[in-house]
Amino acid sequence: MENKVECMDYMPEGMVGRIIATILIIALFVGGSLLYVAFYSSGFTLFQKIVVVIVAFIAGAALISILWVLWSAKYKRAVRVNPRRR
Repeated sequence: MENKVECMDYMPEGMVGRIIATILIIALFVGGSLLYVAFYSSGFTLFQKIVVVIVAFIAGAALISILWVLWSAKYKRAVRVNPRRR
């Protein structure tokens, strides 16, 4: 049995803010880690500098994931599966 999904006709409240926050988080974490590696980590090896950037990516991805999971939990009723509709 295949379920049909009902789509929303409007943009849920808070969507634009979450999108802007996502873009800012990516820019700040990537830009900040690259600036740190370029100017403040002169005693680090190349491997350590790469690890700093990777950890920044992981931290940014975790923050973005939390942001969107909380939003989807708030609006989980906006899109629902209707098993009767075919």
